[in-house]
Amino acid sequence: MFSDAGGPCLALALTLAASGCGGRTGLDSTSLASGGDFRANGGPSSRIVVFGGEGPLADPLLDDTWTFDGAKWARVSVANSPPARFSASMAMLGHQVVLFGGNNGRGNDGNSGLNNTWTFDGTNWTPVSVSNDPPERNYAPMATLGNQLVLFGGNELGYPLVDT
Repeated sequence: MFSDAGGPCLALALTLAASGCGGRTGLDSTSLASGGDFRANGGPSSRIVVFGGEGPLADPLLDDTWTFDGAKWARVSVANSPPARFSASMAMLGHQVVLFGGNNGRGNDGNSGLNNTWTFDGTNWTPVSVSNDPPERNYAPMATLGNQLVLFGGNELGYPLVDT
């Protein structure tokens, strides 16, 4: 679990499939459709934050950051961002979005799980060094519980994980 001294905040991490081939289509500042991306609700400045995902036909993997304020999408130019990935976990902790794990598609079978942690403050991503990183995983639900994040299960190399 990750912990924050601040008060509780509600969060929702979603992995949503896109329509069609699972890639981004018609991407501009007012619309966004992507496959295998991850979103955290209630991000910095009360916006939905989207990071990465898969391009058309799952190639290339994306490493871009977008926010949605309820009326329009905006791409965020960041100086530093996590490596491209899909199916990661995201949730709010305090006033930052936390991203964990995912898949960079680099394994022999097109799958390679990740177990790194990043935070997003609304303008930039920062890698976080934590003790006792959970094992590599993707498609894992993660949610805020009080001042901590709870990560449950997921998948690694096609095998379900059932740890918390």
